[in-house]
Order: sequence, then C-alpha cells, then structure tokens
Amino acid sequence: MVAISDPLEEGLRDTQWLGESLGALDASTFSSRSLEFEAGVMHERGSLIEVWRDDQARIMLKQLLFDGMFAHDPVIAESFCETISRASHENKTDKELYTELRVLVKDSILSGFIKEAFENDEIERVQRRALQLADELHPPARLVDVGSGDARIAGLLAVHWKKNQTEVIALDVEDRPNRSDQVEFRKIEDGAIPTDLKADAALLLMVLHHESQPEKLLGEVFEMLEPGGMALIRETDLGDSSDELFHAALDNLYYKVLNDLPGVPIPAMYRSLEEWGKLAVESGFRVEKVVSPEPDSPVKPFHMLLRKPDV
Repeated sequence: MVAISDPLEEGLRDTQWLGESLGALDASTFSSRSLEFEAGVMHERGSLIEVWRDDQARIMLKQLLFDGMFAHDPVIAESFCETISRASHENKTDKELYTELRVLVKDSILSGFIKEAFENDEIERVQRRALQLADELHPPARLVDVGSGDARIAGLLAVHWKKNQTEVIALDVEDRPNRSDQVEFRKIEDGAIPTDLKADAALLLMVLHHESQPEKLLGEVFEMLEPGGMALIRETDLGDSSDELFHAALDNLYYKVLNDLPGVPIPAMYRSLEEWGKLAVESGFRVEKVVSPEPDSPVKPFHMLLRKPDV
C-alpha cells in the first residue's frame, strides 16, 4: 500500500441521499433475541449457524465475506463458508464452530493471508469512513469520538483538519494499545461520559446498538455538546428478521472470531432507521439529515447528523 500524507484528499465514494430530515417518526416493535433449538442443540439467536440456515441472511453473509472482508482473497472467504456450512449440516454447537473458525484464522498456511486480507479491508474501511465523515461534518473546535475503539478514524480526521491532540478526544471504557497517537484519550468512568467534558461535535460510530440504554448515552452526549453542537451517529437500518440475524452474526464473527474483545456486549440490539431517529428526537436533538454512504452494502449503514438546539 502506498502511504499518503492525507488519505482524505483522495476523494469520496458516491453517496445516496435519503433526505434532509426524517420527517414523521413512528416507533415500531423491535424483536428481542432469543435462543433457538435444533435437534437438541441450543443456538444463540444470531449465531453463524442460524444465519447459514436462513436463505436471505446467508446471502448477505456471503456478500460480506466475498465482497468485503476477504475481497482480496476469495479462497479465504470460501474456506469460511465451507466451515460454517459443514458445522450447520453436522449440527455443531456455536462454541464448536467459533473454535474451528479461530483455528482457521490461526492456521499456519492461511493465517498470513487472512491477516493481510483482513488488515487490507480494515485499512480501506477506516479511510473510507473518514472520507465520508469529513464530507458530512464541518471542522469543529473540539471533537469527541464516543466509543472510539482504536480511534483510527478520529486520528485521520485530526490529521485532515490539522487538529492537535487536545482538540480530538477518544472516549471509551478502556484504552487500546493500538490507539491512534493523533488523539487524546479520556476514560468513561462508571459507565458515564465525564461531566466536565465539553465539545462542539461528537461521533458515535456503531456504538449505540451495543448499549442496553442507548437513550441514556444520547442524553449524555446531548449534555456534553455546546449549544448548536453536532452529533453524527452511524448505525444500521434494521429491516426484517433476516437482517436481525445477519447483524447479530456479524458481531459474533467480528468479536468472537476475528478479534478478542470480550468487553463488548453481545448480542447487540439493532433498530430501524426510524427507531434511531425517534430516540434522537426524544433526547432533545434535531435531525439535520440522513445519508446512506454505502447503499450496496448488506450491512445497510446510515449516517444521521443531529444538532443540539442553540437555546
């Protein structure tokens, strides 16, 4: 990969606009996850085995593996699919399947290829995300990345906007050893955003669905922002039950196979675009616009730009 000083200058992907505002927002029922039984074997709802048995969810998972995570090496994607398919036919437990997939990831022959393929996808994903956000947010005086993880996206924005460390804050429950050195880290104590922290803009990138009370976190972000401040959330638009299965399985794949992040709540609680918008409005925000940055992705992500009223 050729290093560039500012990858955000390379341009933006095509964006499909969903509209300047959500308009009327209606609450809809969100089905909670349960446990499924098959021939005496208990599968967590959203397990990779359950997804494989759902025609629509299986198609979405294969699209993600072949066109996303392992687009650089379809042989690896095929190996994942064969392993999941075999586990489904042999009615293995979720734990047995995740163990097999972790072995596949660490296999002496494939591990180097998988690591390279996954890292290439990760680098492209981070740069693509930062491009999208730079286009949607005006450079703030101070930005807080809530639930920042390794903060690589915030770090790229800091470089692009020529910000110093004190102007871009990574906020999370724990610091990551691979965190971007372009940002300052603040820790979430006792499950709450520090009350002394103030900002003009906030990012919540695939964070809210991991919260058992997302409205509480949205309220804390609202209090953290200065009047007129902006919050940009990235979530997925949950549709039918197959969507729910696919997204839960994606979490299981990412957090139980490809990474070892036991502190992340799984399964997550995904919602529809309308439900996320309703929560934001109830928290005091005004929805400025909603964007579908990757309309062809099976994940169906959206960006929702929120504003805290001036008064």
